[in-house]
Amino acid sequence: MKTCLICANILYNVFATHAGREVKEVFGRVKGEVTLTPKVNQPISSITWKSGLNKAAEWETGQSTPDYYTICKPGPRCQLDHTTGELKIMHLKPIEKLYFTAEINGMAAQSFFTLIALEPVSKPSVRKTCKNTQCTLECEGTDTTYTKYSWKENNEMIADDTTTLHVQKSDKLDKIYTCVFSNPVSTEESDPVKEVELFPVMEVKEVFGRAGGKVTLVPKVDQPITSITWKNGPNITAKWDSVNGIVFYAICKVGQRCQLDSKTGGLQINSLKLTETLNFTAAINGNAPISCFPVVILDPVSKPSVTSACNDTQCTLFCKGLDTAYTKYSWKENNEMIADDTTTLHVEKSDKLDKIYTCVFSNPVSTAESDPVKELDLFPGGSSGGLIAGVIALCVAAVGCGIGIGLYYKKKGIPCRAVKQEEGPSPAGNIFYLY
Repeated sequence: MKTCLICANILYNVFATHAGREVKEVFGRVKGEVTLTPKVNQPISSITWKSGLNKAAEWETGQSTPDYYTICKPGPRCQLDHTTGELKIMHLKPIEKLYFTAEINGMAAQSFFTLIALEPVSKPSVRKTCKNTQCTLECEGTDTTYTKYSWKENNEMIADDTTTLHVQKSDKLDKIYTCVFSNPVSTEESDPVKEVELFPVMEVKEVFGRAGGKVTLVPKVDQPITSITWKNGPNITAKWDSVNGIVFYAICKVGQRCQLDSKTGGLQINSLKLTETLNFTAAINGNAPISCFPVVILDPVSKPSVTSACNDTQCTLFCKGLDTAYTKYSWKENNEMIADDTTTLHVEKSDKLDKIYTCVFSNPVSTAESDPVKELDLFPGGSSGGLIAGVIALCVAAVGCGIGIGLYYKKKGIPCRAVKQEEGPSPAGNIFYLY
């Protein structure tokens, strides 16, 4: 049987290569269908389709329906259109390769078809190898017969029939690369490869921690985490993947000093020491690190003190704390911030003398406030407005007191003890004194 097929193929090739004859390679998807269209230049009165040397379908004038044979008979698997001569073959099988010829109106075959059934291609993946400003992208799919690799840049085809693409870092980092894996019956594309992921821009975040305390470092993540590697400088400190789980190294290995969250990628470092130099990077899913965290460890600030230099209506307040790296001075008036990043505050005497000033001394991990400075203590003489008000109040009180005494004596009817008239005239009349 195998020998017969080989002979049939040889005869097919001999006849097909004859000058003027049409030869077509036709591809169909497994379980799908294809339609073979022969070359026709006159009305069809009869047509015979053959698969190799065997009849597959036949029709002639007078027949209501075509006759089907061999591979076309079960099902039926074929449909013949006697007006156009087209033959449809359905239910294609894996690795099926069929040779068809069409004889029209009793003439020798002028149309030859090789029918090849193919499975659809798989989705490809891209492997990346990068160094400095260059990357090599390699596309991998499940290779079968007739498969082909191509490449797109920003959705435009830039390379054909190659598994490898060499790319150079651009200024804008705005390119997107896609591998296209195809065969004649199907096409699949890889997940897009972003240039910004090939040449990541390092995100640098300075993180402050209190001596003896802890910090949590959270890297930039824009895809599900399958693996993560944390380093302090060149040294690995923590790793996680789905196979090995979490493993700690170096400074993280001692006394369970670190905690790693495999979902967010966050790394917590406990028991911070002033003597340490910490500079962490996080590499996600085998990519180059895109998050860098210099950790600065600080002591809490001291309580500041305030001194003053004043005249009758103005004061300059000076704040002093134990200055270290990253310390800052600010000022509050009646508990509201009024000045930032200055050790000095100039104040004017107010009417009510009701203001309270406070110096705020801080660094990124702590805050301390001075004892409150009362305006009344800065200007102890009081305000002129207050003095005038006091005098007026005293006068009113004295007048009221005099009137009250007079009314009291009048009501009691107390007689004068004696009346004495001074000698001599007075322009205002005589003056009498009570004794």
